[in-house]
Amino acid sequence: GLKRLASTQAGIIRASLDEAFGAARNMARSFEMAASQKDGTLADRRRAQFNAILLNVLKDNPRFNGTYSAWEPNAIDGNDAGFKNNAAAGSDTTGRFLPYWTRAADGKIAIQPLVEYDSSATHPNGLVKGGWYIGPATTGKESLLAPLPYIVQGRNVYLATMSVPIMVDGKFAGVAGADFDLAFVQKLAESVKASIYDGKASVDIVTSAGLVVASSEHPDKIGGAYSAV
Repeated sequence: GLKRLASTQAGIIRASLDEAFGAARNMARSFEMAASQKDGTLADRRRAQFNAILLNVLKDNPRFNGTYSAWEPNAIDGNDAGFKNNAAAGSDTTGRFLPYWTRAADGKIAIQPLVEYDSSATHPNGLVKGGWYIGPATTGKESLLAPLPYIVQGRNVYLATMSVPIMVDGKFAGVAGADFDLAFVQKLAESVKASIYDGKASVDIVTSAGLVVASSEHPDKIGGAYSAV
């Protein structure tokens, strides 16, 4: 039964990640249509409309930590200049459309502009800081990054983040994404431990790159290399 239990739990995690990829793909496709030259939404309505979609997807998926989108300079509406430092609309000093809608542990939903989207520097665990944006931008492929250290509503967390490229009129315009706070996966590891061998087993969940996503015995090792456990 142990193997089956492990594969059931792996299945739950995989299903959750697939759910996030599905949501990110749906958002990317709807943003592509709305931002296309031919039959898109009026340019000056796009930011508000896309923010409403991001917020609704987060509300509809209580297990998600966040939903987000990040756009190339002026790719959404040609009006980055009008949104400089407008954090409430999801923009930083550049005015680019970079909204990140997140849910805190107490359920509070808030928006913040994304950071480090153009950084190819690496975190101590080897993940590229802006990999969730730079990956899709350079390869045209979807990206799954975990465990990614990030600051959400002022708190340091580890995330599993799924991002999907947005192609507008054949050109890379940005990404749409959804993420999980890995505390969710950690709870799963702890509940598996409790249910096998009278709680005497230890459960570790590790990425294909060998980084610890969850550990019933060593939660302090999350985000590091598995060999360190």
